[in-house]
Amino acid sequence: DEENCETCKPPSHTCANNSSVCLPPEKLCDGVDDCSDGSDEGLLCDQCSLSNGGCSHNCTVAPGEGIICSCPLGMELGSDNKTCQIQSYCAKHLKCSQRCEQDKFTVKCSCYEGWALDIDG
Repeated sequence: DEENCETCKPPSHTCANNSSVCLPPEKLCDGVDDCSDGSDEGLLCDQCSLSNGGCSHNCTVAPGEGIICSCPLGMELGSDNKTCQIQSYCAKHLKCSQRCEQDKFTVKCSCYEGWALDIDG
């Protein structure tokens, strides 16, 4: 039954009192009340202007949620949900069984001495 339901996915956010309204980030804190309850504007909007909201990179304010930190391409949020770090493809994908070298967005597997790389790389 949930197949045809659309969800509001980041970086978009719903209004605090109306989850059927999904706003893209550029509609938040733009001086226009897009939510009937005004939750996309107001006091929260100033929080990102103070020390970038504590975020290391991108700071947005989500209605009813507060500050949301996000990261540029190739980075991911750390466990503190504020600091961006380079994505560790080696740790995340576990593609290599022995050695793993990460070069920006690609992974190269290699072997310990005395071992040979299998056909699958």
